[in-house]
Amino acid sequence: MSDRLQETKLENKALRGAVADFERVKRAFGPEEVERAVEDAKRREAQEREQKKAKRRFRRGAR
Repeated sequence: MSDRLQETKLENKALRGAVADFERVKRAFGPEEVERAVEDAKRREAQEREQKKAKRRFRRGAR
C-alpha cells in the first residue's frame, strides 16, 4: 500500500507540473487563444476518432 501511495504522490507531482506549465502558456498567449486552441484540438481528435471508427465499421462489413 505504501508503494501505491508513493506512486500516487509522484503522479500528483507530475500533474501539478503540467498544470503549472499550462498556466504559463495561458499567461504567455492569453487565456482566450489557449482555450480556442484546446477546443480546436479536441474537435480534431473527435473527428479522427470518428474517421477511425467509420473505417473499422467498413472493414467489418467487407468480410
